[in-house]
Amino acid sequence: MGEKKIKCWNVSKVIVGHINEEYQVKEPQLLKYCHMFMRLKDDFEEVQVKNIDRDHNERASKLAGLASDRKAGHLTMFIQETLQEPSIQLDECMNMYLGEKGWMINVFVYLTQGKLQKKPLEAKLLMTKAARYTIIAKDLYR
Repeated sequence: MGEKKIKCWNVSKVIVGHINEEYQVKEPQLLKYCHMFMRLKDDFEEVQVKNIDRDHNERASKLAGLASDRKAGHLTMFIQETLQEPSIQLDECMNMYLGEKGWMINVFVYLTQGKLQKKPLEAKLLMTKAARYTIIAKDLYR
């Protein structure tokens, strides 16, 4: 995208403290997320992560209120999911060498630039294959 500077806002003082290295990360799964963020952070000249008070974030305040006020048997107004496992698996990273031809370069180009093959069948196959992958910090993950 070309951005050089980025500013992030988060309602969690603890998360902001972890990212800004003010607090030590002790939980192993959270540590994986912090390491991933630090790798992503290297792609920018400047990254600022700041805390925003819940009072200044109306939507977050309402969601927190809904979650804390819910009583057993009441209908929920939003869907909440508790992850049993982390949503990232850093150990499945594939090393990519952009100079080589092969299926990985096609998936990488499609995910980063949206370019498809000229033949419709090949384009459809590429889109199907690419749906199983994501790019994080210029690495291809499954």
